[in-house]
Amino acid sequence: MKTPLCEACLATNSFCASCQRKLDAGEVTRTELAIAQALRSENLPAQAGFERALELKDAVLVFTLTPAAVIGRGGKTVKAIAKALGKKVKIIDEAAEPHAKISEVLLPARMLGVNTVFKAGGKEFHVRVPRAEARLLPDAPLALKTLMSAFLGAPTEIVLE
Repeated sequence: MKTPLCEACLATNSFCASCQRKLDAGEVTRTELAIAQALRSENLPAQAGFERALELKDAVLVFTLTPAAVIGRGGKTVKAIAKALGKKVKIIDEAAEPHAKISEVLLPARMLGVNTVFKAGGKEFHVRVPRAEARLLPDAPLALKTLMSAFLGAPTEIVLE
C-alpha cells in the first residue's frame, strides 16, 4: 500500500528517522497519518494508497491514483476513514484533469467552467461558479482558492457569476 509513511512505521506506531523527519517538517500531517492508519487496518490491495490529503472546514480531500480501491466495496473503506477522522471524506483522482479535480472539490455546487489564463508570470485558473450556488460550496471561497492553488500548482481565482 502506498502512503506518505513507510509500512513498518504504520504497523508498529513507532517512527523511523525518515518518517519522523517528515512528521517534524510538516511534510506529513496528522490527518495523513490517521488516513494511512485507517487504510492499513482495512487490508487493502498493494496498489491502493493515497498521495496526500488536504483539509476543508467540514471535510478532508484524499488524493489518490486508485480511487476505486480507496473507496472500497460499497464505500466500506472511505466510511472507515471518515469514522477515524470524524469528518466527511472526498476521494479525488490524482491523475484526473484539473477540470475534473475542481469539479469534485466543489460538489454539491455546480461548476460552470474553468478558464486557463496565460499571463507573463505563468498560467492562472479562473473557476466559474453560479452565484446562486455559492451557499453550496464546501468551504469559504477564499479557503477554496488557497486549497485549489495548492493542488493545481498555479494561482486560482473563484469567480461567482
